[in-house]
Amino acid sequence: MNKRLLLVLGAFLILLGGLAAGCANTDDLEERVEALEAQAGEGSGIDPSEAQMQLEEANMVATLNLLDGVGFHDLNETIVADEVAPAGTAGTIRKATTAVATTAWPADLEEGAAELQTNLEAFLALLEEDVQGTEIADASTVAHDSWHDFSDTAWSYLGERAGLEPAADDHEEGEEPVEGTPGATEEAHDEEADQEEG
Repeated sequence: MNKRLLLVLGAFLILLGGLAAGCANTDDLEERVEALEAQAGEGSGIDPSEAQMQLEEANMVATLNLLDGVGFHDLNETIVADEVAPAGTAGTIRKATTAVATTAWPADLEEGAAELQTNLEAFLALLEEDVQGTEIADASTVAHDSWHDFSDTAWSYLGERAGLEPAADDHEEGEEPVEGTPGATEEAHDEEADQEEG
């Protein structure tokens, strides 16, 4: 919400508050409203398109953080090994699916977001039907891989828009960056886990 809109809203609330209080003489209130409107008319100095872009980027960051917090890698390993989803998985995937569907993705990310949403919806449908075995394991793997590809692409996109240097993709083929730590490998993640256990 830009400054101009906030000022106009503030003027409306002042007038509404005065009327609710039963003020017979609203001259003072009207003067205050006019002053706020005049201030809004002077311009807030904020480019509306810039403010909209920042809002969209903030929304994307929130959604990507939610997705990265799902723990797709560990979840997929568990489902593939046990061929059954842990309790509560459907609720988690439902939130992730909703977040992807309600986020306004830029044109460069629309295709990847649509693919991720499709795969998450397919995974969610099986979870809600309590499907087990290789079918749920395969769907989990597809959702995991789709998230992984999209997350990498989307974070890189935001980094480029922010003017940041591309992250070095220095992990070995077959090794997967740990969620939330770009460039780190699963091997490094396992080493950290061993140290914590020790």
